[in-house]
Amino acid sequence: SFKPSTKLEEPKPSRKQPSTCLRSVTARAKADPKFGEIFRFDTPVLMWDQHFTPETWDRLKTRHVPYGWQGLSHAVVGSTLRLLNASANRHLFDRDAFPGGCVRCAVVGNGGILNGSRQGKAIDAHDLVFRLNGAVIKGFEEDVGTKISFYGFTVNTMKNSLIAYEEYGFTQIPQAKNLRYIFIPSDVRDYVMLKSAIQGSPVPEGSDKGDEPQKYFGPEASAEKFTLLHPDFLQYLTAR
Repeated sequence: SFKPSTKLEEPKPSRKQPSTCLRSVTARAKADPKFGEIFRFDTPVLMWDQHFTPETWDRLKTRHVPYGWQGLSHAVVGSTLRLLNASANRHLFDRDAFPGGCVRCAVVGNGGILNGSRQGKAIDAHDLVFRLNGAVIKGFEEDVGTKISFYGFTVNTMKNSLIAYEEYGFTQIPQAKNLRYIFIPSDVRDYVMLKSAIQGSPVPEGSDKGDEPQKYFGPEASAEKFTLLHPDFLQYLTAR
């Protein structure tokens, strides 16, 4: 596996919606001498069409996935990012939907540590709930809750989870009207699958050739339901 450089490059600041929450993680970290130095809040979390510039391509093509685009097709990356051109592709959520300013989030993985925890109601009490990979819910509601706002994955982990967690009832990727998907770009297949999912067409090439994205994300999954993590954000998380 490839490790990112511990020296972070300086990406252009992201245009995030400003938070009005005085108790946010951002506000607290900035006020702390130690964490204020560690966190970099101008690193873009998501990537969309306006990020695909010659400058960004030249910078990221020198880094291996998931931290860059080395070895990936310019045409594949570009044609995928150009489809992420809606406001919904630029923000995980709309702050206007939370008039109080503060947003409480919970992230639920699939390591099994919540089994027997009885934390389901506490998890569902959050404003937004992120679930990853093998998002087992049925039969474990008391421990993991039922609410789901975002489902995050790579194509590889998504498909492997459908196999590994089948015995626990995870036989389908979560689908719901207000559910949104977070693609983690660990390989070219993530860009190819994302493009096909937005277009509603079979995967045209690669290891997933012929696959129907609709069976994972539903027949009416529009571009607004999808977001893509920025390689700079993945680099930042790993290096820091």
